[in-house]
Amino acid sequence: MPDISFPYAFSPKRKTAREFGRVLKQISARLGKLRKARPDDDIETVHEIRTTIKLLRTLLWFAQSALAPTTRAFAKIELQNAARLLATRRDLLAMQSTLKSLAEESEAPKVHAVIHRTGALLAAHAPKIKTGAWLRQRNEALALVQKTIRLLIHAAAAGSSWKSPRKRLRKARAAADRARQTAEDDPTPVHFHEWRKKVKRLLYLLQLFHRRPKGKKKRAIEKVDELQHFLGDHHDTVVLREHLTRHHPAKAAHPEFQPFFTLLEERLKRLERKAGRVARKL
Repeated sequence: MPDISFPYAFSPKRKTAREFGRVLKQISARLGKLRKARPDDDIETVHEIRTTIKLLRTLLWFAQSALAPTTRAFAKIELQNAARLLATRRDLLAMQSTLKSLAEESEAPKVHAVIHRTGALLAAHAPKIKTGAWLRQRNEALALVQKTIRLLIHAAAAGSSWKSPRKRLRKARAAADRARQTAEDDPTPVHFHEWRKKVKRLLYLLQLFHRRPKGKKKRAIEKVDELQHFLGDHHDTVVLREHLTRHHPAKAAHPEFQPFFTLLEERLKRLERKAGRVARKL
């Protein structure tokens, strides 16, 4: 199994406030390169910006005791606005990716025909955003994220009440466990999505506090990463199902689409079982 390392990880030999600021500057430098990304790199660019937003939310949660409430509130709003600018594009890309996975999972010709028609349906009704307008929208999201980073760097330098990484990790793990229990007791899309968010936060914290994990720590991080992928695929499948039933109810109710929706439900149940098995091994 290859070694893994996380360049954003905090150094245990340095003060937390200093490492917090250093990591933020590294993230900012990486984001700066995305402004030059071409429109045909959409999938990777949108994923990178959204991943950065989630990482910043994790850092914000970790540092909540050291930051003023007004700073945290403002940062949350700016990150929400940035995510909103990318949401439509991200959902379209996620639905297209889910359709591709569904096509690979089924050999039934009728299902493949419906998958093809569904892909055409998504393409035909996707928001028509011209390249120039999309680039401005993408760069506006980047600017909001960079603005938040600058705010947090300044606030972290003045912060003093920092919780230990170990305590925050324990709290994040407990929150993920509670979310899992809720999702298993009441397996609704909302509860699975909440579970995913808590698992994602735990993953980022594990990566932030273990630069070069080995042995049990390494295996634990890999399992958490595997879990969040299953939960992410589950969420994307729900997004596709809800998009079709909400925006194309007549077609979704047509008998020819029923095998496709059956396939969606089977995929959701399969992902729920896989997530449960991985979670029990953590």
